[in-house]
Amino acid sequence: MSVLESDKNKKSKATSGENPENGNNIDHDVPALEGEKNHEKRDHYHDEHHFTAKGAHDDVTPDDFSLKSHFAFTRKNLTFKIAATSVFLGLAIVATLIDVLSETIFSIPINGVKMNIRILDLLVVIISIPTLGLIFSEFIAIVIPWIHFLLHSDHSPVQIVFDMLSYMVVVFLFWSIFYLLFRNSVFHIDPNKKVDAIKRWAPMGVIIPVAAFAATALYLLSLYVVSLSGGGITTGHAAHDHSHGAESANDIWGYISPRHAAHDHEGHEGHDHSGDASWGNIQGFVGKFAGAAFGIQLARFILFYLIFAVVEKRMKPVNHRFM
Repeated sequence: MSVLESDKNKKSKATSGENPENGNNIDHDVPALEGEKNHEKRDHYHDEHHFTAKGAHDDVTPDDFSLKSHFAFTRKNLTFKIAATSVFLGLAIVATLIDVLSETIFSIPINGVKMNIRILDLLVVIISIPTLGLIFSEFIAIVIPWIHFLLHSDHSPVQIVFDMLSYMVVVFLFWSIFYLLFRNSVFHIDPNKKVDAIKRWAPMGVIIPVAAFAATALYLLSLYVVSLSGGGITTGHAAHDHSHGAESANDIWGYISPRHAAHDHEGHEGHDHSGDASWGNIQGFVGKFAGAAFGIQLARFILFYLIFAVVEKRMKPVNHRFM
């Protein structure tokens, strides 16, 4: 055996057998890469061979892209997911606090009707999917709209129910289309770079319009359902008790919100919700309002997907360590 072949075999054994980071390490010869700089200091791929930043090696296999890989739980990855869930939930709470303030000072007018839209809390939920997976991300999607309601009670509980359903549907669409339909892995990329690029960006053409349509439909349905109870999109201001005994206790933004600052608690002349989104206010132009709302949702989900695609790839090495 030549010296070169001996060196290659030594390198193969060291790379494939030491310091495994998950259960998918393979004990076989791997390419020798003597001329490559910082080979053992970065996470990268050579064909089906995956090298971690610590020098460990495993192979990309078809099972990495299968459904069962998303539900293969161990004590190690469950501990990681639970800890990561608390982090993402904390981030989502901070994000929804910012959204509460933005709702009071910013709205999108559609033919004179104001459409409020939240961005940051749903963005945090979406970017949690690559790390947390379907189950734990759905948990945050269920919880965060109700936390938003507790922080900003100027909403109908019916609207919060539909917000929750919308968030849950969006999480399922991102997860199922990106990972199942286009067969992406949470911890490996496709060995073929062109195929990987297609699998990363082609889902954009499916997820964005479907998610935008679902979010718009549920938003319009929430307006209609709220109208059946005789209320608007906000907390029943037609029958609203302007003494604010209970609401002030629940709404921590009552002291800083421009909407509430303009509210005269005795004469309540400044408490004007005539321009808020409600079924009664859009009945004369439901189609136009729906089209505008759909366009807004398209822009919203384009932003979400671009950030998701970047974050998802960067989270693969982290996921790989705890899988």
